[in-house]
Amino acid sequence: MGRVQFVEMLLNVKGVEVNKTIKEQYFALGTACGQGHVEVAKLLLASDEIEVNKALKDGTTALHYTLGHKTKELLESGRSRFKVVELLLAAPGIDVNKRTTKHNSTPLVVGCTAGHVASVKVLLPKKGVMLIWRVVDLVVLSSLLAREDTPKS
Repeated sequence: MGRVQFVEMLLNVKGVEVNKTIKEQYFALGTACGQGHVEVAKLLLASDEIEVNKALKDGTTALHYTLGHKTKELLESGRSRFKVVELLLAAPGIDVNKRTTKHNSTPLVVGCTAGHVASVKVLLPKKGVMLIWRVVDLVVLSSLLAREDTPKS
């Protein structure tokens, strides 16, 4: 049984807690998205119970996870951050400006800091994305978009 079939089976179990947090570090949507599991993310986002803006105590959401995950790991695995970002942005009610509590960072800042140009470019035209909240956000965004050696997302 593959990962997608396993998740599909679990989602059909009565009483499954699809938004449950484990050790305040993991939750299903955040883990699937952060690791680039496109098909699993689709299944979870299709669930009526999913909380697309579910966050850990530090404010990290699935969108933060996806934009902050290491590029090399995703590229080597063949998984796609870009597609997951598109899925999340299409989800009803997604909060594209939700801030982490530790660094007060939006998903845009997290993506810029991690150097994920392609994913940041998908996020930028999304209606409601707050481009500049702090001067440091502008500096991070400007430096990312100006870099030619930035790895592809």
